[in-house]
Amino acid sequence: MKQAKAVKVLTILLALTLFVSNVSADTNSDTAWDPNTSAQVLTILARDKDAYVRRGVALNPNTPSHALTILAKDEDWYVRSGAAWNPNTPPEVLTILARDENRYVRSGAAQNPNTPAEVKKSIKY
Repeated sequence: MKQAKAVKVLTILLALTLFVSNVSADTNSDTAWDPNTSAQVLTILARDKDAYVRRGVALNPNTPSHALTILAKDEDWYVRSGAAWNPNTPPEVLTILARDENRYVRSGAAQNPNTPAEVKKSIKY
């Protein structure tokens, strides 16, 4: 029974991945920024090739912490700053973002309520 359920879940995730990879960038962008988008779809979109889509995922209130952890390592500061602002970002990730080379990323970490107080005090603008 458990194996059948796991296969069903994997099939659904594969179908979502294929769907998301075959739709237009505008559709992915709209989906990423939509606060009603599911955590599963946002997790898939966190790996989209378009930085604007990844930024939408980073700022989306439904984005799960494991996807935000991935986005916090993004090459684009615009995406990392979105992860820094998201209240679902784990404190240990915010601690790293507080030392980012980009001041907008550090600013987001400074404003995030999950950033530890001692880390906030050490952020350089």
